[in-house]
Amino acid sequence: MKLVDPIIVAVACAAMLPVQCIGAQEKPPVARQFLHDEYRTVMFGNFKLLRDTGIWDELNGSALKLVVSMIEKELSFPLSRLDRITSTQRPLPEDGKDPAEQRSVEKIVILEGNGDLGDPANGNDAQYEEKAVGGYRLLQSQWSGDSVVQLSPKLRVYGSTEQLQTVLAGKPRAGLPSADVLSFIAGKKNLLAYFIGDVKKHLQPRESLEAILPDAAWPEDDKPTHMCIRVLATGDEDDPHVMLEWAVRHGKDGAGLVATEKAVAAALQRVRELKEARIIRPWLKKVVHERDGTDAVWRVDLGRARRAMGLLGTLAPFMFFASTTEVQGRAQLPQAVIKEVPKPKKAEKKGV
Repeated sequence: MKLVDPIIVAVACAAMLPVQCIGAQEKPPVARQFLHDEYRTVMFGNFKLLRDTGIWDELNGSALKLVVSMIEKELSFPLSRLDRITSTQRPLPEDGKDPAEQRSVEKIVILEGNGDLGDPANGNDAQYEEKAVGGYRLLQSQWSGDSVVQLSPKLRVYGSTEQLQTVLAGKPRAGLPSADVLSFIAGKKNLLAYFIGDVKKHLQPRESLEAILPDAAWPEDDKPTHMCIRVLATGDEDDPHVMLEWAVRHGKDGAGLVATEKAVAAALQRVRELKEARIIRPWLKKVVHERDGTDAVWRVDLGRARRAMGLLGTLAPFMFFASTTEVQGRAQLPQAVIKEVPKPKKAEKKGV
């Protein structure tokens, strides 16, 4: 399957689009029934809300417009037709191996639209073998072995051939999240996107957290259990801002939570001291930290979408090389990269 992994994931009981059955099943499956039961690692993006808040129009005027064009070319339909994108994953079972250490994963990706999403075989270089399962046309990639099915003009699902066949043959899942996943998103208004990873039971999210906080001194019995990134729309309807939140959860309020807070504080200080980070210092100054039960939470108002996303697009090379610098202990970025980072306006340099 050739598909850009969605920057983000699905509300458990989101309004899932009904589909028209073209075959033998009495009740056609809905989107939720393809998701993994009790899913613990998930990404979700709400494109409808992006449009409704006006943020999408500002994104199209930013440096990320080129990225949007690339995604549309791969998907073979304009993103204006996409309402929600959801992806869950779980470790593939392997004999004699702890699932928490299993690198191979099984993913499900669901696209829900407001218009015709076209033929999934278009715009993709992969060669497909067609199969008829439960009255549906299943396309299996000859490259990856994974499959895609267009359940209706507005609903498309990617995933392992075995899992899609199981649901299409009349054995749907409940597709509901774990309690931890639900607690991260419950009551959050204007949630544009999120990623939630079980860092205790899933290897890939754990490796990501350890890369972000390589010096965290967590006790063996009190390591993080989950990591969550949330993107929300805030402020007035006529002037929406983008809020970024990052949360790390522990199983108890103890030494592990304190170690996470110390590691994040140290990492932020190191970034502030990098001269190449001058362009993001206004954001760094606005980072707010708080405790929410056994969650350590950091949030920052990124401002209006056009400026925030345009700056993120400009900073992509910087962030890549800065992370490399942090891991390898180098003091400076390559000069070629530094020259590409624009200097902030004079108003932003005051007091820095």
